[in-house]
Amino acid sequence: MKKLFILMGAALLLSSCVTQKIPAVKEASIVDYKKYWDQGFFITESPSISFEYIPIGAVTVNLQDGYEAIANNNTNNTAEKKTGWASRSRGAQSAATAKYTDKLARFSLYDAIDMAVAKAKENGADGLINVSIDIARVTTSKQTTYGGTADTGSGYGYVVKGMAIKRK
Repeated sequence: MKKLFILMGAALLLSSCVTQKIPAVKEASIVDYKKYWDQGFFITESPSISFEYIPIGAVTVNLQDGYEAIANNNTNNTAEKKTGWASRSRGAQSAATAKYTDKLARFSLYDAIDMAVAKAKENGADGLINVSIDIARVTTSKQTTYGGTADTGSGYGYVVKGMAIKRK
Protein backbone atom coordinates (compact mmCIF):
# COMPACT_ATOMS: atom_id res chain seq x y z
CA MET A 1 0.00 0.00 0.00
CA LYS A 2 2.89 2.30 0.85
CA LYS A 3 4.37 1.72 -2.62
CA LEU A 4 1.02 2.65 -4.20
CA PHE A 5 0.96 6.01 -2.39
CA ILE A 6 4.58 6.70 -3.39
CA LEU A 7 3.76 5.81 -6.99
CA MET A 8 0.65 8.02 -7.01
CA GLY A 9 2.63 10.89 -5.42
CA ALA A 10 5.38 10.59 -8.01
CA ALA A 11 2.82 10.52 -10.82
CA LEU A 12 1.14 13.62 -9.40
CA LEU A 13 4.45 15.51 -9.19
CA LEU A 14 5.55 14.51 -12.67
CA SER A 15 2.25 15.40 -14.32
CA SER A 16 1.57 18.75 -12.72
CA CYS A 17 -0.47 21.29 -14.62
CA VAL A 18 1.45 24.00 -16.40
CA THR A 19 -0.34 27.13 -17.51
CA GLN A 20 1.00 28.54 -20.73
CA LYS A 21 1.18 32.29 -20.48
CA ILE A 22 0.26 34.27 -23.58
CA PRO A 23 2.23 37.51 -23.90
CA ALA A 24 0.35 40.77 -24.17
CA VAL A 25 0.50 42.45 -27.55
CA LYS A 26 0.45 46.19 -27.93
CA GLU A 27 1.25 47.48 -31.40
CA ALA A 28 0.13 49.97 -34.01
CA SER A 29 0.92 50.15 -37.69
CA ILE A 30 0.16 52.16 -40.78
CA VAL A 31 -0.06 51.07 -44.39
CA ASP A 32 1.62 53.74 -46.49
CA TYR A 33 -0.04 54.27 -49.88
CA LYS A 34 2.10 57.33 -50.74
CA LYS A 35 4.52 55.45 -53.02
CA TYR A 36 1.57 54.40 -55.19
CA TRP A 37 0.18 57.96 -55.23
CA ASP A 38 3.62 59.19 -56.37
CA GLN A 39 3.32 56.73 -59.29
CA GLY A 40 -0.07 58.25 -60.23
CA PHE A 41 -2.03 55.33 -58.77
CA PHE A 42 -4.97 56.08 -56.44
CA ILE A 43 -5.71 53.73 -53.51
CA THR A 44 -8.41 54.10 -50.88
CA GLU A 45 -10.16 51.82 -48.43
CA SER A 46 -13.32 53.84 -48.89
CA PRO A 47 -16.09 52.26 -50.99
CA SER A 48 -17.14 55.65 -52.37
CA ILE A 49 -15.11 58.44 -53.91
CA SER A 50 -15.95 61.97 -55.01
CA PHE A 51 -14.88 61.71 -58.65
CA GLU A 52 -16.18 59.82 -61.66
CA TYR A 53 -14.57 56.56 -62.69
CA ILE A 54 -15.00 53.54 -64.91
CA PRO A 55 -15.08 50.24 -63.01
CA ILE A 56 -12.50 47.79 -64.41
CA GLY A 57 -12.97 44.76 -62.17
CA ALA A 58 -12.35 43.10 -58.82
CA VAL A 59 -8.74 42.41 -57.84
CA THR A 60 -7.85 39.76 -55.28
CA VAL A 61 -4.33 38.81 -54.22
CA ASN A 62 -3.56 35.95 -51.85
CA LEU A 63 0.05 35.48 -50.68
CA GLN A 64 1.05 32.99 -48.02
CA ASP A 65 4.48 32.17 -46.70
CA GLY A 66 5.54 28.66 -47.63
CA TYR A 67 8.09 26.54 -49.41
CA GLU A 68 8.63 27.24 -53.09
CA ALA A 69 7.36 24.61 -55.49
CA ILE A 70 9.76 23.02 -57.92
CA ALA A 71 8.85 24.28 -61.39
CA ASN A 72 6.65 22.02 -63.47
CA ASN A 73 8.52 21.68 -66.77
CA ASN A 74 5.31 20.58 -68.51
CA THR A 75 3.88 24.08 -68.24
CA ASN A 76 3.82 26.52 -71.14
CA ASN A 77 4.10 29.54 -68.85
CA THR A 78 7.70 30.84 -68.86
CA ALA A 79 7.29 32.63 -65.52
CA GLU A 80 6.12 29.39 -63.89
CA LYS A 81 9.15 27.55 -65.32
CA LYS A 82 11.56 30.18 -63.99
CA THR A 83 10.07 30.72 -60.53
CA GLY A 84 8.11 27.60 -59.68
CA TRP A 85 5.13 29.81 -58.84
CA ALA A 86 1.90 28.81 -60.45
CA SER A 87 -1.65 30.02 -60.23
CA ARG A 88 -4.17 27.48 -59.01
CA SER A 89 -6.68 28.92 -61.47
CA ARG A 90 -4.44 27.86 -64.39
CA GLY A 91 -4.42 24.17 -63.53
CA ALA A 92 -1.25 24.19 -61.46
CA GLN A 93 -0.13 20.95 -59.90
CA SER A 94 -1.88 20.29 -56.61
CA ALA A 95 -0.09 20.68 -53.30
CA ALA A 96 -0.47 16.94 -52.73
CA THR A 97 1.55 16.07 -55.85
CA ALA A 98 3.84 19.12 -55.94
CA LYS A 99 7.48 18.86 -54.99
CA TYR A 100 9.00 21.60 -52.87
CA THR A 101 12.44 23.10 -52.42
CA ASP A 102 13.92 23.79 -49.00
CA LYS A 103 13.66 27.53 -49.68
CA LEU A 104 10.98 29.18 -47.57
CA ALA A 105 9.36 32.12 -49.39
CA ARG A 106 8.44 34.97 -47.08
CA PHE A 107 6.13 37.77 -48.18
CA SER A 108 5.36 41.19 -46.80
CA LEU A 109 2.12 43.13 -46.88
CA TYR A 110 3.69 45.42 -49.49
CA ASP A 111 4.41 42.41 -51.73
CA ALA A 112 0.65 41.75 -51.75
CA ILE A 113 -0.23 45.42 -52.38
CA ASP A 114 2.40 45.67 -55.14
CA MET A 115 0.90 42.59 -56.78
CA ALA A 116 -2.64 44.05 -56.58
CA VAL A 117 -1.49 47.34 -58.08
CA ALA A 118 0.40 45.54 -60.87
CA LYS A 119 -2.65 43.40 -61.70
CA ALA A 120 -4.89 46.49 -61.77
CA LYS A 121 -2.45 48.42 -64.02
CA GLU A 122 -2.16 45.38 -66.28
CA ASN A 123 -5.90 45.73 -66.90
CA GLY A 124 -5.82 49.48 -67.58
CA ALA A 125 -6.71 50.74 -64.12
CA ASP A 126 -5.17 53.73 -62.37
CA GLY A 127 -6.76 53.17 -58.98
CA LEU A 128 -8.14 50.72 -56.43
CA ILE A 129 -11.11 51.55 -54.24
CA ASN A 130 -12.81 49.67 -51.40
CA VAL A 131 -9.46 48.06 -50.57
CA SER A 132 -9.48 45.54 -47.75
CA ILE A 133 -6.44 43.88 -46.23
CA ASP A 134 -6.56 40.68 -44.22
CA ILE A 135 -3.48 39.42 -42.40
CA ALA A 136 -3.38 35.92 -40.97
CA ARG A 137 -0.65 34.30 -38.88
CA VAL A 138 0.13 30.81 -40.17
CA THR A 139 1.13 28.89 -37.03
CA THR A 140 0.86 25.25 -38.02
CA SER A 141 3.47 23.22 -39.83
CA LYS A 142 0.85 21.61 -42.09
CA GLN A 143 -1.68 23.73 -43.92
CA THR A 144 -4.66 22.42 -45.81
CA THR A 145 -4.66 23.70 -49.38
CA TYR A 146 -6.80 23.08 -52.43
CA GLY A 147 -4.97 19.88 -53.34
CA GLY A 148 -4.03 18.47 -49.94
CA THR A 149 -1.60 19.59 -47.28
CA ALA A 150 1.62 21.52 -47.57
CA ASP A 151 4.37 22.04 -45.01
CA THR A 152 4.48 25.81 -44.58
CA GLY A 153 6.19 26.29 -41.23
CA SER A 154 5.04 29.49 -39.61
CA GLY A 155 4.66 32.90 -41.16
CA TYR A 156 2.00 35.20 -42.51
CA GLY A 157 -0.65 35.22 -45.16
CA TYR A 158 -1.98 38.34 -46.83
CA VAL A 159 -5.20 38.85 -48.78
CA VAL A 160 -5.67 42.19 -50.53
CA LYS A 161 -8.97 42.90 -52.29
CA GLY A 162 -10.32 45.93 -54.08
CA MET A 163 -12.09 47.25 -57.14
CA ALA A 164 -9.85 48.41 -59.98
CA ILE A 165 -11.00 51.67 -61.54
CA LYS A 166 -10.02 54.08 -64.32
CA ARG A 167 -10.46 57.72 -63.35
CA LYS A 168 -12.33 59.91 -65.88
